[in-house]
Amino acid sequence: MPARIVSLELLNALPCRRGDNLCFRLELECVRDDLPYHLTLSIKMDDGRGVYVTGTHLAGRPPLLGKRREVRITYPKAPLLGGLYSAHARIFDDQGLMVYHEKILPELEVRKDSRELGICYLENVWEIA
Repeated sequence: MPARIVSLELLNALPCRRGDNLCFRLELECVRDDLPYHLTLSIKMDDGRGVYVTGTHLAGRPPLLGKRREVRITYPKAPLLGGLYSAHARIFDDQGLMVYHEKILPELEVRKDSRELGICYLENVWEIA
């Protein structure tokens, strides 16, 4: 495999709370300094449905280079409602088509703090006359 994810970790203490900054750290390794590759990170619900995915090629960033890289990805004030989620990282080729390696962080718990339902909190204002 040309590139791989050595580690994927959540830097937050669990359980998280709605509105916390979710901070991930990844260590990546590549066989050559000059081989370009892309990285994605997905947040998924416990049933596998996607909440959000971002990546170097999806965000219009250039491919990564280098034998060893450390990447930190932060989701500021993540509006996730209480529940179980996972994080799924993938390394792709320089076109973003072929998966070289993937790693899953299976338990990302967000503490439930209300009876509201869904996957994310949307600010809301009620006016009742």
